[in-house]
Amino acid sequence: MCNSKFLKSLQLPLGSLARVQPLPPSSSAPLRPPALLTPPLKIQRLRREEPNEILIYTDASHRDGTSSAGIYSCGVESISRSLRLQPGLTSVEAEREALLLGIAIGSRIARRAEREVVTVCGDCIPALQDVAKLIYEGKLKGVSAKVKVKVEWVKAHSGVKGNVSAHKLARKG
Repeated sequence: MCNSKFLKSLQLPLGSLARVQPLPPSSSAPLRPPALLTPPLKIQRLRREEPNEILIYTDASHRDGTSSAGIYSCGVESISRSLRLQPGLTSVEAEREALLLGIAIGSRIARRAEREVVTVCGDCIPALQDVAKLIYEGKLKGVSAKVKVKVEWVKAHSGVKGNVSAHKLARKG
C-alpha cells in the first residue's frame, strides 16, 4: 500500500482532469521541476457509477519481493480479480501496474457496454500522478478514442467499499 503522507506535500490543486492548467509561479511556493507538473487528481468520495461511466477500484500489494494487484467494480459488470504482477516491482510500480490493468479492463467493458468514461480509483498518489500524466500526454495504449479515461484518488484505509475490496484482492494475490 502506498503511503498517502505524500498528499500533504503536494502543492497542486485537486480537481477534475478537464481543468488542467499549469500553476502560476508564486513567491511563496518553490518552482517545481516539469516532471511534477502533472494533471491534478480528483479526490474520490463515496459514490456510484454514473450512467455513462465504468467505475473501477484498484490496489496493489507488495511483500517479500512479490507484487499482486486487486481490481474491483460493482457497476455495469462486476469485477473481482486478483492478479500476480511481475517480480521486482517497487510498491509504486505495482500500484501503477494495477491502475493500468484497471484501465485496460475498464476500457473493454466500456466498449461492450457503450460507456464513454472509465474512472479508475487508487490510493497511491505517485502512481496516480504517473498514470494521469500518461492520460494527459495521450500515451495510454489500447484505449479507444471514444473512451475518456480518468483517475481518482481515494484515501487508503478509509472504509470506501471499492478500495477495501480491491485491497483484499491484492493481498490475496
